[in-house]
Amino acid sequence: MTRFASMLVLALTIAVCGLAGDRSGGTPIPHRVIPMEEFAVFVNNWNDSSMPHYAIIGNIQEWKAEFSPAATMGNNKPFQPDPALFNDNVLVAISRVSDAPAPGQKVLILNSLVHSGGEAVVTYTFLPPAGKATHKVKNTLLIMMPAKFQDGIRFIEDEQTPESLAAQAELEAAKAAGRFKPQPLPQGQQPIMAPPPQQAQPMMAPPPQQPPVGAPRR
Repeated sequence: MTRFASMLVLALTIAVCGLAGDRSGGTPIPHRVIPMEEFAVFVNNWNDSSMPHYAIIGNIQEWKAEFSPAATMGNNKPFQPDPALFNDNVLVAISRVSDAPAPGQKVLILNSLVHSGGEAVVTYTFLPPAGKATHKVKNTLLIMMPAKFQDGIRFIEDEQTPESLAAQAELEAAKAAGRFKPQPLPQGQQPIMAPPPQQAQPMMAPPPQQPPVGAPRR
C-alpha cells in the first residue's frame, strides 16, 4: 500500500541531480528525477493542501492510487510508467500546492539523496513563486531509486521543525500499520528507466478528390 505523510519546514536553494551529496554526510544513492511532464496525470488531493504530501510507490496499483489520468484531446503521453520499472525500483513522490509558477520555473528541487544511519534521506527545497497568481497548482517531484532502500525513507524540507518530526512519526505509524510492505527484489537485474514519451506522428493532408470519369468539368 502507498505510504504518505505531510511536513512543513523552511526552504533552501540548492539544485543537484544524479548522484547527489549531502551536507551532513552519507553515501549517495543512485537515482533519477523523472519529469512529471512525461506522463498525462495529476496528483490526487490530500487532506491538508497547505502541507507537503509524500508517497512511496512500489507498483502500478499504488501509482493509480496517487495519480489520476489527465485525458485531453491529442494526448500522446502515457498515463503510467512501464510496470517493469518496479521490478527493482520504487518511485518517491513529493507534492506541494503553490501559486502557478512561470513556464519552466521549478518549485520543488532535489538537493540530495543519500543513505545515512540506516535510512534513505531525501533533502529537497520548496520554492513557491513570489507574488500572486490567478490560480493554484499541484507540483510533484518524482524520484526513481533502487527498491532496496524503500524500507526506511526520511524526508527533509531543509530544516527539522516540530511539523517535520510529526510528519516523520506519521510515516513510521503507517509502516507499523502495514500500509506499506516492501516486496522481495529479483536478483541480478539492472534498473529500468521510465520510457520516453511517445512522439506524435505528423498528420498528412488528404489527397484532392478527383471528379468521376465522364463528369463535366466546371
